[in-house]
Amino acid sequence: MSPIDSHDLSVAHDLGTLEGKVGAIYDNTKVIPELIAKVAKHETQLRFIRKLGFVSLVALLGLIVEWIKTQFSSGR
Repeated sequence: MSPIDSHDLSVAHDLGTLEGKVGAIYDNTKVIPELIAKVAKHETQLRFIRKLGFVSLVALLGLIVEWIKTQFSSGR
């Protein structure tokens, strides 16, 4: 097992105090606005992809229906 260095000891001590806990919470939560912006951007992209996929599926089904109509039409 590797020896514990002074940085690890100071972090462990800092997390044991109220100030250390508040500092750790602040450090872990200060990027939340950036994460929210990324999630909003990705949701917009996914919404666009979902709409594009739906339109493509409807178009494909329309082509299949038209092909079936031409294959089995009474004019043949």
